[in-house]
Amino acid sequence: MRLLLPLASSILLGAPALAQWSANPATNTLAVDRAGEQTQPKLAPTSDGGCYLSWFDNDPGGTPAFGYDVFLQRFDSAGIEQWAHNGVRVADLGLSSTTDYDLGVDASGNALVTFQDDRFGGTQITAARVDPSGALLWGANGIQLTSTLDFVANPKVVGTTDGGIVVAWLQGSTVHVQRLNASGVPQWAPEVVLTPVTGSYATGDLDAAESGRCILSLVHQTGGFSSPKHLLAQKFHAAGTAQWGVAPVAVFDGGSLQFGNYPQFEPDGSGGAVFSWYSASPALECFAQRLDTNGAEQFAHNGVAVSTLAGRVRVAPAVSYDAATQSTYVSWVEANSVQSQFGVGAQKFDAAGARQWGASGKTLVALATSAIAEVEALLLGATFVSTWTSAPAFGQDVARATLLDAAGTTLVAPFAFSSTPAVKYRFESALSSYGFGVLAWRDERGADPHVYLQDLLPDGSLGRLAATASRNGNGTNVVCYTSLATARLGHNWSVQVSHAHHPGATSTVVFGRTAAINGPTLAFGQVLIAGPLLFTHGMLSGGSADVHTLAVPIAISLVGLTAATQAVISGGGVELTNALDVTVGL
Repeated sequence: MRLLLPLASSILLGAPALAQWSANPATNTLAVDRAGEQTQPKLAPTSDGGCYLSWFDNDPGGTPAFGYDVFLQRFDSAGIEQWAHNGVRVADLGLSSTTDYDLGVDASGNALVTFQDDRFGGTQITAARVDPSGALLWGANGIQLTSTLDFVANPKVVGTTDGGIVVAWLQGSTVHVQRLNASGVPQWAPEVVLTPVTGSYATGDLDAAESGRCILSLVHQTGGFSSPKHLLAQKFHAAGTAQWGVAPVAVFDGGSLQFGNYPQFEPDGSGGAVFSWYSASPALECFAQRLDTNGAEQFAHNGVAVSTLAGRVRVAPAVSYDAATQSTYVSWVEANSVQSQFGVGAQKFDAAGARQWGASGKTLVALATSAIAEVEALLLGATFVSTWTSAPAFGQDVARATLLDAAGTTLVAPFAFSSTPAVKYRFESALSSYGFGVLAWRDERGADPHVYLQDLLPDGSLGRLAATASRNGNGTNVVCYTSLATARLGHNWSVQVSHAHHPGATSTVVFGRTAAINGPTLAFGQVLIAGPLLFTHGMLSGGSADVHTLAVPIAISLVGLTAATQAVISGGGVELTNALDVTVGL
């Protein structure tokens, strides 16, 4: 097969598919519609371009009824459910409220979930491992990690690069960390316990690092309830030894985090981590910091403020990192000093922490009276995406996004990706392994709160599903050329050329070009495609039909590209077939 695709990688195209991503911002993709409330979604990307989605489900049909049960669903790159509609119940709980929990993926592509569990007396921490078919690999009960009368909460889980699983959780005033093998057997005896000299620790975030290591962030309540709260981090070897010194590294100890704020961080791809957070004192301000693989601060101690503009407060930042350029991107909620007007700002930092988008950053949304919340930040290749909700009144939330290039130039002005006004919160964002964004959130647009999803492409488009249209010009061509499979990234595209009208065929060739035309009619049919050649695929004929199969590469730049294709039959004469106009989708 000889491919001539100057635009990107390879080939295209396909047939209609029952895909789920919505191109309509008024509808979005309804991920679950079980009776009752669904809330607190989490996303974990998979290597096939899809993702796992977890949520709490206040299921009236559970045992007991209305406990916040843990559910899970898997979607492929097109947003198609891979399991039974409404997902798999991971744990049937009786909890009357929700706290934080976590979702991850291990090195074998299995989902990892950890949560508070009240099924076995008191409240404990449990971890579950679910394979891509939806089977509970550690049984219906999972692995119970605690057996204590202490308060336990806020568990975090990560799959390490060497196939292990690490779970961390708050227990009393300490944080515990344990590594499990694929069978769920604890590997650290005893488990690692982090105990502060004064005050208490709480889990912040947990992510994988190099060679089976992991990085854990902590929130240190330095004394009583009103005492300052600091942000710390520690790295652990696969054997459980601390890598960044006996005591965790102080990421921020120059003031206090907001009460109840547990900042997330991003791995930098080189064994380090990138952080953003906001302080409650000495002022409401957002900061960024990067620690390298040795835990050394790459920015000034206590981080660099995202903006120096006076008379404003800045809160609720989200961070994303470009490992190729060592650039850190942050987006946040900005408000006037009395917090009666709100907007959205963004900043880029270089490897040393210097602000790249001016001292004040970029204004994505100017201050206005509409409330702003739920800021998320994503990097889709070289494109920075910031998303948020804005609400002129309670219950009128609309979710919006804007796209910028590396220089801070607006590529796509703010637009609504979820335009039906409703209460929307608990937003989660993830970068698909195919290079597009996925967003999940709780939405109250109907009688019951449900979880919705939306994909977001690097050009700002939504949906982008594979499509096929057949043309036959003036009707002189034989209609015998059909598509057998969808033209989706990472999948095979197959077309068939029937010999029903040309039983003496000895070979067929399929051509792809850039333009659909109704061109000249020749003795052997009308020319229906033109422009530069994208690809050609020929084969000797056999049987009643020829099936041409081409692999669609995983190249996000191909999504949305439409090619005009046509087949030529030869042997006992030459014949042009109908044309297929095919669009590559996710």
